[in-house]
Amino acid sequence: MRRRWREDTQDRCREATQASPEKVARMREIVADSPAEKYDFKEHIDYCFTCIGKTLEIEQQLVIILKEIYEFTVSEIMEILGLSEGQVKYALSEARHTMADIFDRRCELVNKSGVCYQCSEINDFINPKQNAREKLVQLKLYKETQNGSSQERLFDLRAELVRSLDPLEAPGADLHAYLLGLMPEHAS
Repeated sequence: MRRRWREDTQDRCREATQASPEKVARMREIVADSPAEKYDFKEHIDYCFTCIGKTLEIEQQLVIILKEIYEFTVSEIMEILGLSEGQVKYALSEARHTMADIFDRRCELVNKSGVCYQCSEINDFINPKQNAREKLVQLKLYKETQNGSSQERLFDLRAELVRSLDPLEAPGADLHAYLLGLMPEHAS
C-alpha cells in the first residue's frame, strides 16, 4: 500500500543523512561527478515541491502535477484520470491549499524568519564558496515574500520555477534522485 509522506520527512531524512558518513560521502561523490558542479535554488524549490507533493493523497498529487507542472486543462485531467470536473477541481483546490499551507509553515523564505536552511545547507554543501544570501535575494520568490504576497501567489511562483526546470537534466538531478531515494524510509 502506498503511503503519504509526513510533513517532516525532509527533516528526518536530512538528520539521518548528516549522521551517516557513508551517505555524506556518497553525496560528495555525486556532486564531484556532476559536470555542472552547481546547484541552483530553483532546483531546491523543485525538490521541496516534490517532497511536499508526496504528503498529498495520490489523486491530489496527480491532479496538481498534471495541472500546475504539465499545464493540462481540467478537461484533459478529467479524461486522463477518469474523474468528474468537480472531483478534479476539488482535488486541485485541496492540493494547492495543503501545499501552500505546508510551504508557509516550513519554508523560511515565506515565514520570513531567514534563509531557508535546507536551501542553504544544500547550496553550502555543493557551492561552499557561494554566498547563499546573495543568491537568495535574486529569486523572485524571495522578493514576493518581502512584499507580503499571498500563499496562492507564492505557490504559483514555485510552480513556475518547477516548470522551468528539466528535472532529468538539471545540475542537481543526480543529487535529488539520491536524496529522494533515501526519503521513503523516513516517510512514515
